[in-house]
Amino acid sequence: MDSAPEFLDLFVEPTGELIYFLAVIAISQAAMLMVLGQRMRGRTEVAAGRYTGLLTGVVLAWISLMGGGLYALITDTADKAVLPPLERAVSAIVIVLASAALLVADSDRRQRGTWVLIFLVTAGLVLGYVYTAGEWYDLAAIEDFNDHRLGLLWTFLPGVFIIVAMSLLVTRFSDTADIPLKLLVFVILLIGYSYTLTRMTAGDLEGHTSGALRLSFMAALAIVVTIVYRLVLDRLSSAIDEVSEYAEAISKPQPPVVLPPTSPPPPPEPTFRPAGRPATVSQAAESMTLLKAIGLMLEKDDPDTIPRQIATAVATVLKADVVALVSHEDENWADMIAAYDHIQQRHIPGLALNLDEQPTLVKTLQDRRQARLTETEHLD
Repeated sequence: MDSAPEFLDLFVEPTGELIYFLAVIAISQAAMLMVLGQRMRGRTEVAAGRYTGLLTGVVLAWISLMGGGLYALITDTADKAVLPPLERAVSAIVIVLASAALLVADSDRRQRGTWVLIFLVTAGLVLGYVYTAGEWYDLAAIEDFNDHRLGLLWTFLPGVFIIVAMSLLVTRFSDTADIPLKLLVFVILLIGYSYTLTRMTAGDLEGHTSGALRLSFMAALAIVVTIVYRLVLDRLSSAIDEVSEYAEAISKPQPPVVLPPTSPPPPPEPTFRPAGRPATVSQAAESMTLLKAIGLMLEKDDPDTIPRQIATAVATVLKADVVALVSHEDENWADMIAAYDHIQQRHIPGLALNLDEQPTLVKTLQDRRQARLTETEHLD
């Protein structure tokens, strides 16, 4: 005895039907949410956007099937009068939308004509379902959908869609990624429809549904999730590679920029330079000097000693004779909050400076630049 029909009958029993409907909705929704997350990462994610739109249609199609069951329950209508044609129509629409996603989502070309064709085919399927539902409503009590010509038509037509999609997949190999996996999706669906159509024409398939079709849809949708996952993973890998290449490019030393010869600038004003400090230092030396100064300033964590540490650090690093840290809060006076005599290695007590007697200091505070102190202009 062949055990295959018995296994497939598990998907047409009430418990198997519930598991099937929940599974296809969950799998389709998982794929849709996966590409939706990728689409939200940027406007350049065209492929993810196409997948999102088409897979959203797939999810809505499966939900409409659940809506048909609720309609039959609310109106106290027999399930076999509503669900058989609705399930075949929804399955056909899912094939059209999923095929479009697998065929054109990866293409870099504009697909306006394709979207129009998908809309027309989907609209035609909806109108065909409306006609079928009206015809089948009165026949459901006396016939099985698998034995009626309408059931045969709704099984044959999706098979034609699958064959056309497989042909387009082969001819569009240059614009399509993951062709082996996508081809496997169509092969699984074609096997399910071929098996169902063979048993229907032989009169061996009783009832209104097909376990082979349901099993093929579950397997095919699982592969669709794998395809979507590979798309998201490929996009993330590409983004990581771009960031790595950019980081590598900016980390390389850049060649010096050679400026055209110009007239020599005027000589700079003489500025005070501590004894022993060269006029120019390299960038690395300046960085080390700055780090050393910061280390000396933060040697002790007592806030009260920080002003003295600053004065000591500046005098040590710059080799200055005397360093003073001045607070200028009054217009005519400045408070020396810390001072250090580097020659005698001692701190100088704080004092107040009369700014009227310190014109160079006033000019330095206003211009925020160094200036030379002369003995003739300063009394203190």
